[in-house]
Amino acid sequence: MEDLVRIALAHYNSFRSQAALEGKWEDALRDDEMRERIHLASLRVEMIQNWLTMLTYDERFALEKHLIEDLEWQRVVHVFGKHWDELFFRSDRQLGTYQSSALRKIVSYCKTYEDIINWLFDNLNETEHLLESEDIKETRALSRARARKRLDEDVSKDSKENSG
Repeated sequence: MEDLVRIALAHYNSFRSQAALEGKWEDALRDDEMRERIHLASLRVEMIQNWLTMLTYDERFALEKHLIEDLEWQRVVHVFGKHWDELFFRSDRQLGTYQSSALRKIVSYCKTYEDIINWLFDNLNETEHLLESEDIKETRALSRARARKRLDEDVSKDSKENSG
């Protein structure tokens, strides 16, 4: 389920741009399939916004900057510092912990409403017109897997230190 959430978040801006066509341009479209895609994008945007409202400010910030805007962690750290005029600092590790917490909350929500989530997001490859090239997808997947592994190792290390 977490992978589905990550993919949905990565496509969020694309969904938003498609959903913006709803209403204004929908009448100009004679293709029912295109109207359905625009409506589905609107529903996806609404669901992702629901997810984001459940999060604390820091969780949302980390998730939006890293997964939606696709910034690397050092840039997320920099943007966080700039946002707070350098008054507050969070390391990439802290921001990664916020993101993990956010993903846990979202996945928990998604498991509760699994049928709806699957209906909305299972067919992304069939309906998403702005798909990335296979090379970019593989690179992002490998990068995220390595980052997830490091974060899991750090969290595991922290738990052992705190419990011992």
